[in-house]
Amino acid sequence: NLPRVVCMRANWWLWEKDLDVELCDKFVNICCSSLMLEDAAVGNTTSNKSTINKKERSCKTQGTKNPEINQLVVGYLMDANRHFGFDISWIPPATQFVQYSKGNYYKWHSDVNWHNKEMFDRKLSIVIQLSDPKDYDGGDFEFFDEGGNGKFRGKGSVLVFPSVHMHRVTEVTSGVRYSLVSWAEGLRWR
Repeated sequence: NLPRVVCMRANWWLWEKDLDVELCDKFVNICCSSLMLEDAAVGNTTSNKSTINKKERSCKTQGTKNPEINQLVVGYLMDANRHFGFDISWIPPATQFVQYSKGNYYKWHSDVNWHNKEMFDRKLSIVIQLSDPKDYDGGDFEFFDEGGNGKFRGKGSVLVFPSVHMHRVTEVTSGVRYSLVSWAEGLRWR
């Protein structure tokens, strides 16, 4: 049973500081102790294979199938989709745990691979902020040509947005930023 959204715009939903600090710390501890983080990959626009490209994305990540995390992610995605009304038919069984350390970033991108030959596209993206903004500098989640930049730093904040929106994570200049990310997919964009 999710609380109401505290900040809604036509292009994104933000539940600001919605998750308890203790729950965020629990998720970080679970993921750091149980996952082997690897260099993050990016989708290849000419094939369906992901590759490591540190010019585009520099961070560590790994998927978690923790049922408590995944149930939470599904709940927020489905709740937000009541507003967006997208044709959602699948949510990956693993949520990505992401660690941005000093020097890490993710350049401008959307979460849709327009050259994908599959029958499905990502429709909604979710970012769950697990770190206290006092624990790192930089590492801001930003939309391209969109309001709200810099507002997505609160520990326990949950952001859901259409996967077509260009966004980035600016370079972390000190400390470590932890987050969870996932997507909801449906039939190809038409």
